[in-house]
Amino acid sequence: MKTCVLLSLLLTLAWGAPVEHSGLEEGDCKDASTLGAATEALTKINRDRTEGYIFALHRLSNAHFKKHGENGVTFYLTLDVVETNCSVLSRKDWKQCALPESHKVPVYGQCKAAIYINKVNRVVRLYKYSCVVRPAPSGRVTSICPDCPVPVDLKDESVKRTVAESLEKFNKESGLANRFALLKTSRATAGWAMGMYYHVEYTIQETTCARSTEAAEKCPLMECDFAHKGFCKASHYNMPGGQDVSVQCEIYEPKAVEREEKLHLLAGDTTHNHSDTHSHSHNHGQAHATDQTHTHDHEHDHIKSHADHDKHAEGSNHNHTHDNAHDSSHRHVHGHTHVHTHHHHHHEKTAHDHPNGMVRVLPAMDRPMTLPSFPDIPAAGPGATVTLPLKPDPQIPGDMEPVIEPFPTSLSAHCSAPETGSTLVDQLFTEDPMFKAVTQA
Repeated sequence: MKTCVLLSLLLTLAWGAPVEHSGLEEGDCKDASTLGAATEALTKINRDRTEGYIFALHRLSNAHFKKHGENGVTFYLTLDVVETNCSVLSRKDWKQCALPESHKVPVYGQCKAAIYINKVNRVVRLYKYSCVVRPAPSGRVTSICPDCPVPVDLKDESVKRTVAESLEKFNKESGLANRFALLKTSRATAGWAMGMYYHVEYTIQETTCARSTEAAEKCPLMECDFAHKGFCKASHYNMPGGQDVSVQCEIYEPKAVEREEKLHLLAGDTTHNHSDTHSHSHNHGQAHATDQTHTHDHEHDHIKSHADHDKHAEGSNHNHTHDNAHDSSHRHVHGHTHVHTHHHHHHEKTAHDHPNGMVRVLPAMDRPMTLPSFPDIPAAGPGATVTLPLKPDPQIPGDMEPVIEPFPTSLSAHCSAPETGSTLVDQLFTEDPMFKAVTQA
């Protein structure tokens, strides 16, 4: 009996005390397993998003958990995050993405996430997340670097002109088969040197028009799942001797390619022939010369962007062998007309890979904020249960899925409030009332 009592006491000390009335227990923000869950959660949040910039983990600020069955644990986490320079379209690991330079306005905030992990059965499943981010007050950055470029309205006419001229330059020089069109402008700054200059960042998508199509013509976006998207950085300098426009774009493999690869892997196919015939151009990180045409036989994971390709001689044929080799009749011809042949694999049990998530962007602390209605909020509210009880687990035979509770409103006793640091982001997290730590239960 004494042994049982002692074991119970040790478990309580290790995992924390129950909180509120939902059966959740307090977690430790410095515990390795909890930090690992935070890393997994943020990776899945970034993968689920379709626009904006990849978030990096600044710190884990709150943690709770609930055990499920013999080996499962559902973590309820609050992550302090910062925007990186990577577009979510790149699907890069957030740990590989650089943070904006100190003279640029950082975007910071918090993501709450509910993630289920069963290490024995190798199950990692993100059920829901809710992120709120905002830019730092521009005055805080100007006080650090008075001569640095400052953010400007994305609807500014000079910003629009910079986007239009740089995108036209890319389309003329890319060497790709089809034209690309603007999806969304995401960042814009302006400054003064010998004249006004503008830096812009924006996303693009492949259209159905050939590259030779005139700019004035309306080109509809290619709605095919295998249409390519990209991320561009451009600059427009007004010099005494004239104007200078530069642009660099990364073009990414479509997400549909990755889904097909996963289906082939799940079906037991270990090889996968992918004939991808299209042109490549400069500004893909390591650039191809303009107007080159390449024929590829790819055996690789399609998460990589074309920036990973090496330079080749004009008109060259080359083969790539990368991380995952596959084989099945899976053919793409990317040109004005698309031909796709796929073997579709149907599975009776599929993993939960569509979390219930949202990201809100608020104005800076020094700007007035009027809360609009958010159409992306689920009708039941962000804290609602998203998994019904007694639902069979699609990945663990004989088990049921966990019931996902509302996010806790109390701070775990094992998660301390942030200390005032030396960086601007550290200071913002301690000053911003939106992200100040909630009180301990």
